Amino acid sequence: MTEQTDTEAVAPRRKRRIGLYVLLSLAMLCAVLAVLLIGLRGEVRLPGWVQARIETRLSDGNPLGAVRLGEVVLDFSEDALRPVFRVSDLTVLDASAEQDDVRLALPQMTVRIDRDALLDGAVRPESVTLDGAAMHMSRAEDGSIDIALGGEGPRDLQEVLRTVEAIFDGPYLGRLRRVEATGMSITVDDALTDRVWSVTDGRLTLENEPGTLSASLALSLEQVGGAVTTALLSLDHVKGAPEIRVAIRLTDAPARDIAAQSAALSWLSVLDAPISGSLTTVIAGTGQFTELNGALEIGAGRLEPGGGAAPRRFNRAKAYFRFDDAASKLTFDQISLESPSATVTAEGHAYLKGRKGRTVEALVGQFSFADAVLNPPDLLSEPAVFEEGALDMRMMLDPLRVDIGQMVLMNGDVRFQASGHLAARPEGWEIALDAGVPRLELARLMALWPLTLKPKTREWMTENMRQGWFLDVRAAFRKPAVGPERLGLNFGFDELTTTFVRAMPPIEGGRGYGVMTEERLDLKLYEGHVTPPAGGPLSLAGSTMAIPDITIKGGPGDIDLRVAGSLRAALEILDHDPFKFLTKGGISTQIATGRAEARIALHLPLRDGVTLDDVTWSGTGRVTDARSDTLIRGKLLAAPVLDVRADAGGVTLSGSGRLGAVPVQGGWEQKFGPEHRGRSRVEGRIDLSQTFLDEFGIALPDGALAGTGTADVVIDLVRGERPEFRLLSDLNQLTLRLAALNWSKPPAERGRLEVTGALGQPVRIDAVSIEAPGLTASGSVTLTESGALDVAAFDRVRAGGWFDAPVELRGRGPGEPVRVAVTGGSVDMRRATFGGTGGGAGAGGGPVALRLDRVIVSDGMVLTGVEGGLNTSGRLNGRFSARMNGKSPVTVTLAPTERGTGVRLVSQEAGELLAAAGIFSGARGGDLVLQLAPTGQPKSYQGRVDISEIRVRDAPTLAALLSAVSVIGLLEQLSGSGIVFTSAEANLSLTPRGVTVRRGNAVGPSMGISMEGIYDFARARLDMQGVVTPIYMLNGMLEQTRLFGDLFGRTKGEGVFGFTYKLRGPASNPTVSVNPLSALAPGVFRQLFRRSPPTIPTE
Repeated sequence: MTEQTDTEAVAPRRKRRIGLYVLLSLAMLCAVLAVLLIGLRGEVRLPGWVQARIETRLSDGNPLGAVRLGEVVLDFSEDALRPVFRVSDLTVLDASAEQDDVRLALPQMTVRIDRDALLDGAVRPESVTLDGAAMHMSRAEDGSIDIALGGEGPRDLQEVLRTVEAIFDGPYLGRLRRVEATGMSITVDDALTDRVWSVTDGRLTLENEPGTLSASLALSLEQVGGAVTTALLSLDHVKGAPEIRVAIRLTDAPARDIAAQSAALSWLSVLDAPISGSLTTVIAGTGQFTELNGALEIGAGRLEPGGGAAPRRFNRAKAYFRFDDAASKLTFDQISLESPSATVTAEGHAYLKGRKGRTVEALVGQFSFADAVLNPPDLLSEPAVFEEGALDMRMMLDPLRVDIGQMVLMNGDVRFQASGHLAARPEGWEIALDAGVPRLELARLMALWPLTLKPKTREWMTENMRQGWFLDVRAAFRKPAVGPERLGLNFGFDELTTTFVRAMPPIEGGRGYGVMTEERLDLKLYEGHVTPPAGGPLSLAGSTMAIPDITIKGGPGDIDLRVAGSLRAALEILDHDPFKFLTKGGISTQIATGRAEARIALHLPLRDGVTLDDVTWSGTGRVTDARSDTLIRGKLLAAPVLDVRADAGGVTLSGSGRLGAVPVQGGWEQKFGPEHRGRSRVEGRIDLSQTFLDEFGIALPDGALAGTGTADVVIDLVRGERPEFRLLSDLNQLTLRLAALNWSKPPAERGRLEVTGALGQPVRIDAVSIEAPGLTASGSVTLTESGALDVAAFDRVRAGGWFDAPVELRGRGPGEPVRVAVTGGSVDMRRATFGGTGGGAGAGGGPVALRLDRVIVSDGMVLTGVEGGLNTSGRLNGRFSARMNGKSPVTVTLAPTERGTGVRLVSQEAGELLAAAGIFSGARGGDLVLQLAPTGQPKSYQGRVDISEIRVRDAPTLAALLSAVSVIGLLEQLSGSGIVFTSAEANLSLTPRGVTVRRGNAVGPSMGISMEGIYDFARARLDMQGVVTPIYMLNGMLEQTRLFGDLFGRTKGEGVFGFTYKLRGPASNPTVSVNPLSALAPGVFRQLFRRSPPTIPTE
């Protein structure tokens, strides 16, 4: 069948159509032989000359070629008035061929003559039967067939119809009612499809009714490869009407052959499959299809896209459609496809775009799906079923390209949308698809996720995501004809339950979004929580997860957790499998309470069997309202805010808070690892004040500490053991006082305090060391069970440069001052603040037991073996014994005075005491009493010394003095048995600079001596003067009387006659000078030879 359109070239006028020409020729043959037919019976074979005349008549003017007849027989056996012509081996030779090629071959033709016409004297055929006809035809690229009837052909189908009607209604064929051909074979060279068609076993029936013409053609067409196509063509024409109705039934016709017949069927050109079904159409007088209806069943075959793209197989398809030529519109009442990958049923319409003859450039259509099932083999875990859908698309045919403007598929209330294109390129398929769905359940998403598309990502999501909804899913898939495919996926999610680390509690109530690219997956939570075994839910809002390379199975993942909830819950997560951070550190998850907000970064492989060694992590956070009564046993540690830092090495908490009632600032650190198991450390700064002492149950003497300072403290926590601490302070802003040593530190001065020990009840203090202006001490402290002071033993206490000795402090119970024991060491009275001013330094103090090694009174004067006791309660008082420079024993009594602590020193070996003290080496025996009273000035005393019955011998200085005054007998006595002084006395003034002697004298039977002056400590020099009175027993008698004492002797020790002297220079070897003339001036007149008493220089 041939379709002509207004774009086709008009067929050449000289074309002729074979069938009509043969029929007209047969009519002329019948007329020639009409006379011979009347009155004959039986079969009559025409003679050769008659047959030749017939061939010549049929060939003359026949443009198709010469006609040859094999045999012509007239059969009158049935009815003499209805004879039958039988012509065998009729051939038509091709006139255009160089050789005698057969164009038409009719092995057998039977023509039955109409009886009524014969009775009227005319021979008219009533029916024609052809058997075994063979024909060779060709079709040009414009679709025209080169069979013509001779003469100038009709211009269009309407003219053809008029011509055919005229022939069948004309005088020769007007009686012809039926033409039937069986066993037909036709060979067609088809330039339109570039194929050679071979039609076999054709059957043609033509019926001529008074008002209609109808024809049917049944044929078989042998395809390449041996396949056979059968077709039944029916044509119906109402005489006088301008159109023809055509119906075709096909069986196993090649899709592309069908597509080549009409632009309306061109969409079949991309199929390589057999087609069965029916087509009905109306051909207008112009040759145009005014309508086309089809019902096609397409067998198993392939989609042949062209280019280098691989074909796609399908099992079967169906199409029920209508074509409106005027609108170039195809309406599909139903179109269905069944392939190994999908089953689809749809309806819709498409417009032909770019029509050129029987071809089109594209189809633009809209379709709705009644049913769609996607189930590619080994691609989906279960079939994807869609109850309805819609598609807006454009399909370009050569090469194939399908542009999807919009595709919508519905599964229940789930709406899937897609757009993009599929194109056949020379290198292969090019695919670009963008898809989206507003809301999709997780299980449904995984069912729709192709098994071969990012299988590792799909596997991870299947194993880790348990349930939830995906929102506003947007997917982009790109597969270039050359190069790797790319996939992008954006989605939100809600009510998601997923795991971020195997064995960890799942994330529940997850809401957020995700982005997946060709290699990377990123997830972010807006909402979500995990519920650990204890502590309640833990919010993970703001957390993110990234898989940098989703192509690696078990590859690394980066998780940024933002957690908020109870501290217990956060610690439970850190201590959960596979981490067990706290368990490995020996820490309980109940170590503290509070609310935690943290950010934890994890880098780990996303596979089973992850161990702690596989995980790299770090975290920072904040704990509010933190409280712990287990971190430091027995003490409540509370902080409004704590900063948290953690990594694989350990965890630290830092901030400001209170330890009990004491303000603290610092942090707690727990290192991870077997060697740190059960061990942690607290480091920080704590307030030192009375509150600190009260909190830790440290009872110091009243007034020992005042103000508030700070200390750096380190506390080592070992599970099952008492926390050990080390405290270090600069003592700034603290007032310290040791009453027993009369030492104190003002708040502005700094020092150093270090304390080590263990917390508990009571606190254990292993070591204490203090360095402050005027005080250095180190030792240990033991507290009673109630926390009160038991013993504070200091190995060495150095105070003010004057005290250096071990000191032991013993508590005596509540409200009682401590007992002090000084066990060794030394006291330097030259620098001592001991005794102070005012009422003494013992206020608030207690008893002091002394056992000093040395007490340095002055240069060269050292008390050793000092033993005794003091009482610092109230005003300082006490008594101790000692030896002067390790030799002469003395007894010292301390007593309070109005201006401080007074001193009374008593010795029964006065001479030895003076010698041991380096004051006077030649004295022996006698009793000495020294009394000193503070003046109110620092280290300044006024006092008096009294000595009785002392003997002096071998005294170089005195010898030099006696030699100077030429007292020979006294010198001999001095170097012999010695000079006895029955008494010696002096008033003393003691300052840090030196000693001033006033009204000093020593008297005895042999002589008397007076002395006044100074001894400069700093320079170790003497500057003394006085009077030496020989034979004092007689010479001083007048001085001893009240009447003449002041006249003959200004002071005790001076007589009527005496010599004034001076001692000046180094104390070890002073220079002695005597004024001999002074002996001539008795008593009061000697003052003329004396200067004013010297004084100690102030500088």
